[in-house]
Amino acid sequence: TFAGGTVAVSHEPVRRRLRVAVRLGDVAQLPSILTRVRRVFDLGADPDAIGAHLSLDPALTSLVARRPGLRVPGGWDGFEMAVRAVIGQQITIAGARQLLGKLVGAYGAFIDGGTDGLTHVFPAPARLIDSEIALLGMPLAAWWSVAGFPLPRVAAALPRRRRVQARSVTIRMR
Repeated sequence: TFAGGTVAVSHEPVRRRLRVAVRLGDVAQLPSILTRVRRVFDLGADPDAIGAHLSLDPALTSLVARRPGLRVPGGWDGFEMAVRAVIGQQITIAGARQLLGKLVGAYGAFIDGGTDGLTHVFPAPARLIDSEIALLGMPLAAWWSVAGFPLPRVAAALPRRRRVQARSVTIRMR
């Protein structure tokens, strides 16, 4: 998702391609959205060249042969990836999915017309500054990691009054 629209990407293995469906309010956003899709799915990579190079390592040869073209997944948003990684390290996968669902439901922006049951987008760092996400049942260590990650960066971009609030939240959490 992005401001004013949604992006749905599906894999068409028989045709060896991705299908990208974009709903947007401003067509001028399309080039940046397609650039991001290319980055997330690593479409500029040459899987044959990468496979040939990785196969030079005896420890990787059989792995590359079993899964040719396997890529490390990207993410639409770096902050969301960081939060998911922090929470995923603290609790089980099922627990992380449930907790992230609560986080998105409580602090993510509602979107109209999402596909596959999508109703909210992941909250932006600024949205979490004054939040009480620890009340969602997040382990304290994860809350400190999440709270400490966005606040200093986000606070610098906020108006003066909000910067002071962000600093006070950071201090209270430590």
